[in-house]
Amino acid sequence: MRLKELRLYGFKSFPYKTVLELSPGMTSLVGPNGCGKSNVLDGIRWVLGEQALSRLRCVKSEDLIFAGSGRLSELGYADVSLVIENEGEFPDLPAEVELRRRYYRTGESSFEINREECRLKDIEAILRGGAAGGRLYSVFDATKLTAIVGGDLHNLLESAAGVLGFREKRKESERKLDLVRRDLVRLEDIIGERKRIVRALARQRRRAQLYKELREKLVTLEARKMHARLEAVLQEMQKKDKTISAREEEERKLLLSIEGIRRGLKGKDSELMRLMAAERETRRALDEVNNKLSEIAAKLSSSRTRSQALGESIARIEEEKLEAERRIEEIVSEAEQTKRAQEEAAERRQEADRALQEARGKLHADEERLAAYRSKVRETRGELKELSAELARHIEERTREYSRGENAASLASVARGELSRLSERASSFRSELTKIKGNLEKAASALTEQEEGIPQVENRLARLNEEIQASERKRQEQIEHQSRLAGQAASLRERVENQPRRALRKQLGPRFRGLMEGFLSYPAELEAALEAVLYDVLGFAAATGMPDLEDLSLEGQAGLVLDRRPTFSSPQRPSDARFKLWIADKVSLKKGAPRLLAARLESWVLSDLADLDSLAGQYPQLSFVSPDGTALRSDGVVLLGRPRGVLADRRRLKELEGQEKQEKTSIASLEENLDRSRKERDDLATKLDEARSSYLEERSRKQALETEVARINEQVAELERERDRLRAQAHKCEQEAEGARGTLAELEEKISMLESQRSEKEEALSELEKTLSEEEEALRDKLAGLNDQLLTLGKEEEAEHLAGERNERLKAEQARLDRLLTSRKKEAESTRHEISELGKAIEGLEEEQTALNEQRKKETERLSGIDTSGVLQAKREKEEELTERESGLESLRQDLIQLRTELLLLKREREELEPLVSTPLPADQDADSQAMTPEEVDAELAEIKRRIEDLGPVNEYAAIQYEEEKAELDRLKAQHTDISQAAESLTTIIREIDEEARSRFETTFRALREEFRRTFNFFFPGGEADLRLENPDEPFNSPIQITARPEGKQLKRLSQLSDGERALLGIALLFAFYGVRPAPFIFIDELDAPLDDANVLKFASYLSHIKEHIQVFIITHNKRTMEKADTIYGITMEDPGVSKIISVRLKDVKRHHVAVEEA
Repeated sequence: MRLKELRLYGFKSFPYKTVLELSPGMTSLVGPNGCGKSNVLDGIRWVLGEQALSRLRCVKSEDLIFAGSGRLSELGYADVSLVIENEGEFPDLPAEVELRRRYYRTGESSFEINREECRLKDIEAILRGGAAGGRLYSVFDATKLTAIVGGDLHNLLESAAGVLGFREKRKESERKLDLVRRDLVRLEDIIGERKRIVRALARQRRRAQLYKELREKLVTLEARKMHARLEAVLQEMQKKDKTISAREEEERKLLLSIEGIRRGLKGKDSELMRLMAAERETRRALDEVNNKLSEIAAKLSSSRTRSQALGESIARIEEEKLEAERRIEEIVSEAEQTKRAQEEAAERRQEADRALQEARGKLHADEERLAAYRSKVRETRGELKELSAELARHIEERTREYSRGENAASLASVARGELSRLSERASSFRSELTKIKGNLEKAASALTEQEEGIPQVENRLARLNEEIQASERKRQEQIEHQSRLAGQAASLRERVENQPRRALRKQLGPRFRGLMEGFLSYPAELEAALEAVLYDVLGFAAATGMPDLEDLSLEGQAGLVLDRRPTFSSPQRPSDARFKLWIADKVSLKKGAPRLLAARLESWVLSDLADLDSLAGQYPQLSFVSPDGTALRSDGVVLLGRPRGVLADRRRLKELEGQEKQEKTSIASLEENLDRSRKERDDLATKLDEARSSYLEERSRKQALETEVARINEQVAELERERDRLRAQAHKCEQEAEGARGTLAELEEKISMLESQRSEKEEALSELEKTLSEEEEALRDKLAGLNDQLLTLGKEEEAEHLAGERNERLKAEQARLDRLLTSRKKEAESTRHEISELGKAIEGLEEEQTALNEQRKKETERLSGIDTSGVLQAKREKEEELTERESGLESLRQDLIQLRTELLLLKREREELEPLVSTPLPADQDADSQAMTPEEVDAELAEIKRRIEDLGPVNEYAAIQYEEEKAELDRLKAQHTDISQAAESLTTIIREIDEEARSRFETTFRALREEFRRTFNFFFPGGEADLRLENPDEPFNSPIQITARPEGKQLKRLSQLSDGERALLGIALLFAFYGVRPAPFIFIDELDAPLDDANVLKFASYLSHIKEHIQVFIITHNKRTMEKADTIYGITMEDPGVSKIISVRLKDVKRHHVAVEEA
């Protein structure tokens, strides 16, 4: 392994790109003081990872950057590249390894290995690996020589022993151990917290388990209670059914009884009607008997009168017969007297005849008047009969209306009483309903709040889940998108920085300045035009020097632009309206851009495609390009078609890298948001479970209250319906009672009127009958007077006739008298027969009158025997019994309504309980639970509920969380065990590092003693020197004593030597350190300055000895040392602060001199 090339740009006093080709052997840097020789070594040390500003001879980091001079301005960054030939020391790297380090004034810095960004640690790791555990180089300068001369050997010895690496490892291990211990402390805190959480969750799990057991027991007991309640409900329903059946049977019997009473009432009514009909019939029969009696009395009176008249007529006839016989005897004697008597009789006869005619006229008028009276009596009796019938009918109707009114009033009173009782019950129900509704409103309000709160929590939880899912999908999409972006970026990167370009960059090393497109800054619309303008240089590398073409090996083709043109002249810019713009005006070149770019851009003009040909012909010194990338160069080359897209690829690569970075940031932000959302989701889930549990309890309470409200509402509705029915019934009954009272009043008025009319008719009938009797009596008297007049008229006529006959013809008179006597006899017999017949008729009439009197007596007795008051009393009793039975029926029906309502409630309760007890009870319940009485079950339920309430809020997910937290605790314990083992391992490693470092230190110290004796003998022939630890037990803290004895002198300590001897001893000790721990190359900074010529010669001889197998870089002013160098770089400073390098290969010079001498 050797250093091949060093490139400096902007580093300290090197503002220009400076390339030093580092050849094998010894390279000497010479020049006046302050010209920047040490800056070259500082550049090498800096690019190899040196961080200490004091070793780089800087106060601050900006001192590494060229600070400007009188002619040059300061630069923005310092850039150092070092190319190392890899001879197998770096197996993972190519044959050349380019290390590059850059620092900007802004404070940013970058490291590259073969043009790929890396970290400082990566460079240090490579160097440590290349040095097989030691450092890649050694630096010998006056500082170290001063330290050795001052007796400070520990740092050099530890560096030579490789203890510094162990120290770093030990520091790293101690740092790791400290971190591990901190992690252990933090982990122990976390484990302690987790243990507390696990213990709390274990308690919560036990509480949850106890809660679960209690809930199961509660559910079981409630199920058993529900089963028992269901059985009780069923039994109660059976009892209610039986009771209802019994009450219905009782109702049926009561209805039958009422029906019987009503039939009895109807019977009583029928009996009353029958009695009243019998009374009417009896009265009618009595009236008929009375009529018949009246007729018979009239007939008897007439017959008796006729019989009396006939008796009198017979007596008269007998007298007349006697008188006729006497007169027959006297007629003869009294003819003359008879004649006179005849005349007198004629006069009397005429008068009697006239009186008879008058009497007969009067009698006929009296008979007609009597007939009229009799007709009027019959009419009056008919009217009286009709009035009596109508009166009886109205009395019956009055009795019926009275009963109806009494019944209606009684029913209305009962209905009003029941209505009052129902109103009281309804008021009680409403009061209870108001109270329950208040509780229901509270429950509904609480339920509404929970219903509003739960959906909010559920919505928030759903939104969180959706957000989490969306975020996870988005994260996955972004990861996939990032992967796609990374793949696209890698593909573009491979296309933009292909293998030949990377290889060229590596081989160029520090001379690589960048790719051509990297120096451009341009608007996006010029991308296609620039592709055409820079068609032949895009993708080319810009370099400060030509690489060794013999050593250059590329798999493919790559372009290189050397910045060799010192200046260029800008072409004249003619003015033409067809020119859109000059390309150079819109494109900015970054600092350090090759001059080729500026020269190329200055001659290009952007114009329309149609104007390219005419403009090229008019301005042959210019090149023209259209916005779409069609170009016509001044040399006649025309570029057509789509551009290669190098700039677009670069732009796209930059965009993809930016997008990938944004995606990474977005993914990290999403993961943080996801963690927060998951935590919030877990909190919301717990809150939701609690809210749901509370909601279910409130809903059960609300449902129970609603059921109770429905039950009470139904009862109130039933009561309202019953009250409406009773109110309607009472109203109807009252109307019926009022109607009955009105009807009764009308009937009473009619009855009173009819009774008054009947009384009037009876009085009129009595007057008519009295008048009729008087008229009949007067008529009979008149008939008797008429009969007397007839008899008188007969006598007068007979006397007249007899007197005439007696006077005229005695015989004729006698004959007439005989015929008269005969006729009188016949008339007497006829009259006697008539009288006999009349007697018989009178006897029949008297018998009929007696029978009728008996019948009237019987009818009167029968009429007096017809008593409606008993029937009315019985009817009232029946009606009272009916009212009582109907009241009992109403009460029974109320009981039935209550029973049916209770049965309906029981059915509803059964319907509510049956779904709840559809699951059969566990068959394995203990006998104690099965044998518990309902009171014991209620007590046990109360106890369980109390215990559940005492438990307070229960985390139902405690078991799952416990398992998760327990698993996490176990994981943390395992992690703690691993970290503890790691801490023990680190402690062991530190102990082993200490042992290894001490072993190496002691081994190196022994080797250093031997190597120091050898180098001291080289620089001090015949002399002796030694190193000794004053405290071997504490080698790292023990001072190192240096003793030396130059030839011919006594053994002396370091402080006893001269300055020259100490300087040479220090150099010998430095080279002894190098001999113990050789490096591929060393840097020596003016170590030969304090030596005299003899010692310089020894120093130069030793360098000549070691340069055969290592690279030696030395800064010197001594010619003898220069003579031993293979390459000399002269460093001058023509301008203040600006270093310039001139190189000379002494081998080539020597070969040239030899050739000249031979020639």
